[in-house]
Formats: sequence, structure tokens, C-alpha cells
Amino acid sequence: GGNTPPPPPPYDVCPLRHRVDGTVQELMVLKHTVEVVPAHLPPGLQGKPSQGHSQGHAHGHREVGASFARGSRAPGGPPPTAAARASTGRAAPSGGHSAPSAVTVTPISLLDKHGLDLPPARVPVFVRVHILSGHQLSPTSRFHGTGLLPTTAQPAAAATLSTFLIVESKTQTDNDKLSNRVVDGTLEPLYYRSFERKLFLPGDASIRITVMEAGQIFDEAIGSTVIDVEDRWFSPAWRQIRSKPPMERRSLHRVGSTAPQGALELWVDLLTEEEARKVPFRDIALPKQEYFEVRCIVWETRGLKKDDTLKSIDPLFRVSLRGHGHQPEVQKSDVHWSVIDGNAVFNWRFVFKLKLPQSSRHPFAGIYLDLQVWNKVLVGEGELIAGAQVHISQLCANAWHSRDKLRQRGRGVGMDASGKEKSPNERFSVRLFEGGGAAGSESRDAGEVVLSVEALPEAVAKDMPAGLGRNLPNRNPVLPEPQRHETAIAARFAGIVREETRQAIIEASTQVIKTEIERQLRQLTPRRKIYLLIVVIAVSILIVVLILVQIIANVVIIRLTVDTQSYDRIVSSGVISTTGGNTANSAAGMSYEL
Repeated sequence: GGNTPPPPPPYDVCPLRHRVDGTVQELMVLKHTVEVVPAHLPPGLQGKPSQGHSQGHAHGHREVGASFARGSRAPGGPPPTAAARASTGRAAPSGGHSAPSAVTVTPISLLDKHGLDLPPARVPVFVRVHILSGHQLSPTSRFHGTGLLPTTAQPAAAATLSTFLIVESKTQTDNDKLSNRVVDGTLEPLYYRSFERKLFLPGDASIRITVMEAGQIFDEAIGSTVIDVEDRWFSPAWRQIRSKPPMERRSLHRVGSTAPQGALELWVDLLTEEEARKVPFRDIALPKQEYFEVRCIVWETRGLKKDDTLKSIDPLFRVSLRGHGHQPEVQKSDVHWSVIDGNAVFNWRFVFKLKLPQSSRHPFAGIYLDLQVWNKVLVGEGELIAGAQVHISQLCANAWHSRDKLRQRGRGVGMDASGKEKSPNERFSVRLFEGGGAAGSESRDAGEVVLSVEALPEAVAKDMPAGLGRNLPNRNPVLPEPQRHETAIAARFAGIVREETRQAIIEASTQVIKTEIERQLRQLTPRRKIYLLIVVIAVSILIVVLILVQIIANVVIIRLTVDTQSYDRIVSSGVISTTGGNTANSAAGMSYEL
């Protein structure tokens, strides 16, 4: 009739994942299904089953009720009462067409024991993840995910490693490579990234953070870590420290490897919707990197020393900028030929570009100029005479912190030997040591080099251009041609082609010829050997014939020459008459003279 109540709404399900005795349980509470529910739930969830349920609903209700009151007790709860067991033991009506009687469920204090509350509905939670840095990352392409990075390979791996972050949740994915946030050249990258997600709890609420290695063609995952937001939100311990979340160091793991692939340092904020409105989201990103230019001018050397086996040396400089997170670029100067007293003049400018600050734990530390003095030879790389390391970390820091002032003044900042700030083009001396390294207990003094170093922002460098070496534009400052008092041309040539150089040429040529002969012999088959032998014999015969022909031709030419000269002498002496006379006497006289 008209008084028939409307059908009940569909299932109202409130899932909650929580840990009980180390096992993840799923607790489902259904409205309009059970007669008695845990006592501490809100009254809105406690009610008797409605009449008129469909056939499927009736069977589902009986199964759920039986699951709560079945023989063994639930973890942490009291055993079911006899009444409950009796109520669940009623037989289902035949055919399953009529609705069952009400099901009674014994209250279980499962949630009270673990300090968890079941909310009446899903609530929004704002998750803010702040990622500071990575630690001891393991490059995948070189070590195949072993998690073990050899100490000797760390500098090379760090110089070429580029990483970025991917943060994934159920509804959103952030890829830092798409926003050009790739950190280059370090195993200890500084990310300083902040992400915010709006998740609903209870529910599938987890955030996966993956550190990716950027490749030339494909990118590969170094490792990832998963943050379970739901476990934290319903944890009493976490709620006590939620206002001041701790700093976490989470290990990175990858499928197929049991060893950690590094770690991420981060912290997580969990806020309600009201708290999120009061505390606005703040990004912790580092200041944007800017390009700077480092200019180093090598003016001259003083007392450059080498062993006494040679009378003169032909020095040149090889300079590179290192410690800035990229593959170092090596630049060369010209050669000062035939230096005898160790005083070589160069007036040569080296120009390098770098980004500041670096994306590492210490943004200005470890940047230095590597100076090497080599002895020029005609064959090979040459010979390392001496070298030095000029640390410019403080110079880079000064240029970065005063970048706005430098742009306004249109100038750079210089340094002295100790790294203190000086005017641009301030000259200072640096000691050179044998072997090309820094000073040490076993390093021998090899003289000194006079140079000047300055750093300037990219905008200032464009307004004050300077060419490499002494090339155009040769200004800021102008580098004059060096006044090199070289010896005579013979001594200069002797400095180029010395005895050891000639010996090296001979040895190299001999080795090349020997290797080529061996290669040709290895490729010879018996038939080719016969052909080669025939060719050699034919060529030899041809050479002999040519020699014989040449000898015969020479003999004939000599004979004709002698006959002509003898005939002229006979005619001039009157033995032979050119106008006639005794032909026999003429012939006899001619034969006698010949």
C-alpha cells in the first residue's frame, strides 16, 4: 500500500586498515545490516536491519553477521556469547526467498585496544612532503644495482651522474625532469623539493618517491621508498609528534636488489583541512642557479725545474676547472720553446663557465683549478713536469653573494693566494710541485707560476668579453705578445728534436712496420704465398735486367765517346787525311791509335 517504506540505501561501507598483532586486518561496518555494533561507534552507525531487503542483501547480511560472531574470538576481543552463536546458527529459509531474522553481533573492543577510532566517513588529509637531499646514491648504469660503489670509482661516477625525482600518489604524478629540475654531477644531491597531496582517509593513501638516473636515451630508477599515510594518520604515536614531525632518512630500494641504493632525507606534514587553510603551503626550493664565468690568466713561471737530463724544456700549460659537478674541460696554452733558466712567459687566458650554487650538500666547496705544466714533444702526449691546485671555493661564494652588486658595477671579483677577495686581475704566485698534485710530504718543489683569477656573473661577462688565450676580443685585460728571449735557431730546433724524441720516433716506426708485417703474414694463404714469391722473383729479375741494361748503355756511351775523341786527335795530327790519300795507311793508323 501507500505506507510501504522506501527501499534501504545501498551498502554504506567504512573500511579501515590497521595493524593487529602484525597482520593487516580489514574491518567493514555495514549500515542497516547488524543489530549491535561496537559500543563506541557513533549512534548513527548503530541500527536494526530494515525490512524489505532484496534477496542478495539478505544473504550478504547473514554472511557478514556470521563472520563477526563465528566460533573463535577476534584478536583482542572477548569470545562470542552463546546467544550470539545461537543467533548465527539459525537455518536459512528454503530457497532463500524470504528475509532472515535479525542478526545479533557481540561488541568487540578491537579498536579500543589499539587506540584507533573509526571515523563516520572519509575525511580529507593534506600531505606535505619536503625532500631535502639524497645520500650515497648508487649509479645503476655502471654498477648494475649492486648497491656497492667502489671508492676508486666515486669521483668518476659522481662527475657523470644526473638524478631527478618522481613523486606518485593515487591521483597525481610529478616528474622533475619535465620541469627541468635535474641535479648533475654528485652522489649527494640537494633536491629541496616540496610536494602537497590531498588524500582521503581511510582509503588507499600512499606516496611513492623514486630517484631516477637521467640517461642519454632512457632513464632508469635508482631506488624508491613508499610513505604509508594511512598508518601514520591512525597511529597514536604519530599524532603525538604530528605538530613537530621528525627528520627521516629513508632507504631507497629497487626490485631485484636486496641492498639499499642510497637514502633520502625528508620530513612529512599531515594536516587537516582546517589546519591546511591556516598554514599555507611553502616551497623550500633553493635559489635558482645562475651561470658564472671564471677567468684565469697564466702570466709566467719562475724557476721551473725538471731533472737535469735535458738542457732545455718546452713548457705549456693545461688547465681545467674541477669540482663543479660536470665533466672537466681541459684547455691548453701555447708553447714557450727552449726554456733553459725556468722562466717562461705565456700571457695566456683560460675561460670556464659554471653554475652556482651547486646542487650538493656544500654548494661552494671543492671547486678548484687544476694547473699542469707539460713538456712538449713531437710524438705522444708529452711529459708532465709539475702542477698545482688553486682552490676557488671562496671566490665563487663571494661572486654569488655579491652578484647583484657586481651587475650594478659591471665588474668581477678577484682573489689572492689565500682566497681572500681582491680586485680583478690581482696577480699572485702559486708553488708548483712535481707530479702535478698538491703539496705533500713527498712532493718536490718545481718552481712557481704567476697568475690572476676572477669570477663574474654571466651578464657582466657578456658586457666585458674576453677571448681565449690572446685571441679576439683580447681585452679585460689586454694580453700582450710575450717577450720570449729564445736562443738561436739551431738551439731552438735542438730543443724540439732531441735525442730521446728521435729515439721515440725510430722505436715507434719500427714497431709500426713490424706490426704491419706480422699482420700481412697472418693473412697469407699457401696460394697467396706462391703468388707473392712469383711476384718477388719477377720484380727481382726485372731489377737485374734494368741494372744490366744500364751497365751496357753506360759502356756503349763511354766507347762512343772514346772513339770520337781518338778520331779527333788522329785527324788533328795528320795521320788521317780528310781529303783522300792512302786509305790503307789511314785505316792502319786509326787501328793503331785505338
